[in-house]
Amino acid sequence: MKSFIIQNAASIAAVLIFIAVLGAMLKLKLAAQVRQIVYYLVVKAEQLYGAGTGEIKYAAVIAWIYERLPLVLRLLFTQKDIDIMLEQGVQRLKKLLLEDKKNIA
Repeated sequence: MKSFIIQNAASIAAVLIFIAVLGAMLKLKLAAQVRQIVYYLVVKAEQLYGAGTGEIKYAAVIAWIYERLPLVLRLLFTQKDIDIMLEQGVQRLKKLLLEDKKNIA
């Protein structure tokens, strides 16, 4: 077994690199979809709970995300990844609401 690994080290390394690159590409592609889901949930939480309830909205969005995301996506995206996407969604919504306010005034 050890000699097999030594003799085929280059091939094994190439396969591992290929798998890593493929995984990274998959995560990048899926990130856009997960970002859209997170944004939808941020908007839903804002509609449901209103202003001044940030901690409640955060907890609700996190719970909804983990209810809706398939296991494979939960494995691909860490809590930190989700937190970043959630914050981006909040900023996107704030920007949209600010623009709407300017257009109304």
